[in-house]
Amino acid sequence: MILNYIKIALRVFGRNKLISLINLLGLSIGIAAFVVILFYVDYELTFENFQPNHRNIYRIHLDKEYVGTPPPFGRLVERDFPEVESMTRIGRSSWSEKIAVKVKDNYYYENKFYFVDSTFFQTFDYELLLGDRKKVLDDAFTVVINEKTARKYFNKIDVIGETIEFNGKTYIISGIAKNVPPNSHFHFDILSPFKGSRNGMYADLKKYWGMWNYFTYVKFGENVSIEKFHDKLLKHAETEWTEYIGRDYEVDLYFQPIRKAHIELIRGNWEAPVNQKYLFIYSLVAVIILIVASINFINLSIASSIRRAKEVGLRKVVGAVQSNIRNQFLSESVFFTIFALALSFVFIESIIPLLNKWFNIYINIDYLNPRIILLSLLIIVWIGLISGSYPSFVVSKLKPIKVLKSGFKGNKTNTTLRNVLMIIQFVISICLIISAVVITKQLNHIENLNVGFNRHNVVNIPLHQDDHKSSNKFIMNAYVSNPNIINASANSFNITDPPFHQTVWYEENGEVVENVAWFLFADESFFETYEIEVLHGTTFPPDFVDNPLKGYVINKSAAMTYFGEENPVGKRLGMRGSDKMGLVVGVINDFNFLSLHNAIEPLVFALDKDGYDYISMRINSDKYAETIKSIEEKWKTLYPNYPFEIQIVDNEYQKLYADETQTGSLLTGFTILSVLIACMGLFGINSLITKYRVREIGVRKVFGATVPQIVFMLSSNITKLVLIANIIAWPLAYYYMDKWLNNFTYRIQIPWYVFVLAGLATLLFSLLTVSSQSIKSANTNPAETLKFE
Repeated sequence: MILNYIKIALRVFGRNKLISLINLLGLSIGIAAFVVILFYVDYELTFENFQPNHRNIYRIHLDKEYVGTPPPFGRLVERDFPEVESMTRIGRSSWSEKIAVKVKDNYYYENKFYFVDSTFFQTFDYELLLGDRKKVLDDAFTVVINEKTARKYFNKIDVIGETIEFNGKTYIISGIAKNVPPNSHFHFDILSPFKGSRNGMYADLKKYWGMWNYFTYVKFGENVSIEKFHDKLLKHAETEWTEYIGRDYEVDLYFQPIRKAHIELIRGNWEAPVNQKYLFIYSLVAVIILIVASINFINLSIASSIRRAKEVGLRKVVGAVQSNIRNQFLSESVFFTIFALALSFVFIESIIPLLNKWFNIYINIDYLNPRIILLSLLIIVWIGLISGSYPSFVVSKLKPIKVLKSGFKGNKTNTTLRNVLMIIQFVISICLIISAVVITKQLNHIENLNVGFNRHNVVNIPLHQDDHKSSNKFIMNAYVSNPNIINASANSFNITDPPFHQTVWYEENGEVVENVAWFLFADESFFETYEIEVLHGTTFPPDFVDNPLKGYVINKSAAMTYFGEENPVGKRLGMRGSDKMGLVVGVINDFNFLSLHNAIEPLVFALDKDGYDYISMRINSDKYAETIKSIEEKWKTLYPNYPFEIQIVDNEYQKLYADETQTGSLLTGFTILSVLIACMGLFGINSLITKYRVREIGVRKVFGATVPQIVFMLSSNITKLVLIANIIAWPLAYYYMDKWLNNFTYRIQIPWYVFVLAGLATLLFSLLTVSSQSIKSANTNPAETLKFE
């Protein structure tokens, strides 16, 4: 029986080659897109799953919106708490983006060199290839490097006992770690115990509660109540903090499971987390594409089944019962879905490598995995059985005498269902087009918005080595002699890297008040280089260089937040304790030093006599390429042993919105794919419907109907459906796009013409899709269609 069903199904497919091919391609492409998007979202949501104990590991924050903690907090956590199996802190080896590592006579710039506690490998389950995980970080001036770094430095893995240099100190390699998998929120190339860090950093670990730039992780034992531990630790933290600042102080604690570190948007992360809202959008689009493909399949199945009415009548005459016919139609639907599913796997295998390359991820689909098998069965049930059930049940009920005498043209229910499904397709297409246009317009708005500083034609030269930082004036002087360099500044400003976040003290109504602020280190030329407006006072006077705690420049938001006035020049403020306060010497206009997702917050500028992280230069736009080349040549003259790096500030700015750019590109691609699938289905349906009406068209032509009149008649239903879809889609698209735009502090208002253009575009695509068959049918000679009547 099953073999017989398969034979009949193959014959049916062969009789309708074009329709079958359209149906097959549309369905397989839809399934492939659905599966790929689904596995991408699953990949993003399953970070840290490679660690066996990931459910017991938490990152502790003192602020739910900022990830950092003061360095002494870790010592507090590991003391007198039996619930804690291990604790580790992570601190950057330098507050600049990268550091210079010397191996033999070669220098390398590294941005994943971190200092950690010796318990790092007891807290995390990162795999060690060589070395004892319990002792590998016990000794000062030792490092653990990963497999990739070992090969880069020494072209082999077994390099235990080899040395590298950092900041003029020699570090011995004590262990080799396996490369961290892509699905981790934290990646390292080099780790070293805090004992070997700079004296200032190591001292801060013991006493300084004012800097919130360290990550604190805790691994708990089994069945620990996080709520009870939170309350217990909170009391200890408030006691310690009160002792530190000399008065009562309330803090809060937030325990973040590390499996959520990649999907919660908290400021201060060293690796950007993914926005869950975008993952929801991707998931929604995946379902939408599958629905569009399913609707095509249902509509084409309904339209095709009408043509087989006489076949059903004949089969019933020779003895077939209703269940046999129903099973035949269902089996055809299931076989077709299985074939489309198999073809979709070919598409998936072609897409996955490109996806991994474009997004720097690793998705590997094992088709024998139970999850894949279950997903495949669900797709077969959803599309094959459910989508194919309506035509099979309707056609199998037809009366032989009726269909053999006058045929079966379908009924009102068939037509209504087909129209409803087509309206749903049009609604989806219109919503996707509107969404893609709005996202593109918002990104263009961000690109062209005045953010309070001029980022155009500015480049940064990172200073990764301490002796380069301390020589910043020497380096700047070597460049400013170039007439095409308009201004130059030494500073710690990088638009993609948040500033320092630490405590600030200021005087309010005669009392010293403590708060938290963003800090940037910059020289007196910074504001001129970035063309930031000075509202009150001055920038840093020359005599402040030797005493950087003497005065500060603040932005307008800090002036209003801390002092309640726009011009607090002369008021006291400090960043190193209430006993080391200086004066506010200037107030600048607000500028967006964080992304445009965030409102402007208080920002304090200070001098740094120990060095800066960048040299920023404003370049003459007419001589841009020439000047960049001369900057590189000058660097190679000054430091021939060090690699040359340069950052284009415009490019760095665009990195802030990589998620939005990616979402916009993907949504545009998904929109095109969805519209393409819908048009393929529309083409197939119109082909079948036009064949049903071929005699009607012939009769109309005999009675004088013109070609334009017939084309209009055949297209009028599509036009009506698109208009109804617009009425439904416009409010839906506006509601969800308005919610998405509310994620931005600086957003556009959705223009009315976007909706009109989306509606017209959908109507145009639809009419172009059906016009070829309509025109062909309208031009057919009536004698050919009516000669047997």
